[in-house]
Amino acid sequence: MNSMRRTIIAFLALMLLALTLGASTFAWISIARTSQIESITLIATLGDKLQISLDGETYYDELPKEEMINVFKGNKLLDITTMDGKNFRHLRDEISVKPNSEYISVDFYFRTDSVREHVVYLANNISDSVIFDQYQPPEGTFIVSKGVKYRSRFDFLYDENEIVEAHELRTYYVSGAVRISTISTIDGEEVVKIFDLSGNEHRGFGKPYGAYDYYRKATTRIITLPTETPPTIYKLSEFDPNGPFSYDDTSKLVVLDEVKEFDGKTYYTGKITMNIWIEGWDADLFDPVLEDRIKIQLQFKAVRN
Repeated sequence: MNSMRRTIIAFLALMLLALTLGASTFAWISIARTSQIESITLIATLGDKLQISLDGETYYDELPKEEMINVFKGNKLLDITTMDGKNFRHLRDEISVKPNSEYISVDFYFRTDSVREHVVYLANNISDSVIFDQYQPPEGTFIVSKGVKYRSRFDFLYDENEIVEAHELRTYYVSGAVRISTISTIDGEEVVKIFDLSGNEHRGFGKPYGAYDYYRKATTRIITLPTETPPTIYKLSEFDPNGPFSYDDTSKLVVLDEVKEFDGKTYYTGKITMNIWIEGWDADLFDPVLEDRIKIQLQFKAVRN
């Protein structure tokens, strides 16, 4: 377990009613994005240096699945949008949406009794190398989806120089349209970061091809592309393989700098709010992905300040 002492691996599983949580150590959740979330599990492999909590009071090496079920019961994932990772609205109007209604929002509290490893990062994005049905995916952060086969009724511009022809069968994935944002306080300042774990900026926010051209061909409604793009991170921080140090602060989430006592022992603590949503302006948000299923695994790494 020494290699895991400063690492959290969190499995967020969004699960269809027809599925059940497995009995293996790591349970998955997968869900169609318009379906109600029936179960959710977060499992953290922490060693003895880093622990996680949903309320800032009760900490675990591994969060019980019942804790996550209570938090996420009744949630849905719908196509919404945001410019700042904090305030969300529906795509076609200015009506805001509430947390844990059409997107997921949860607070994670961290603590450690280490006197050195105080900075928590989102780490090791392996989305490009993981398969949805993979039985035991490797350690790392990823978002993947099963994919949905679909024949378009018309021609549309899939990419800058690529046409999907009418009745052509293709597989479409919602995973490219999923976003994660984190909100925390670092050095007294609020810090918000938006992550696109697909790593594909070319098929990111507000592109004139892909989903935009698809809907332009499918409807008579005039759809205007946004003139601004939210600041989005496509590549996570890298780390020194010979020590607990980061080369940059790209995916730095929080500094554990608040000292608290629990049961007579001193800990360094910190908190993040995490939002998970389907970005309505993403180039991969086609009709067929309404039925897609998602798997998310998050790895948090604590290193020295």
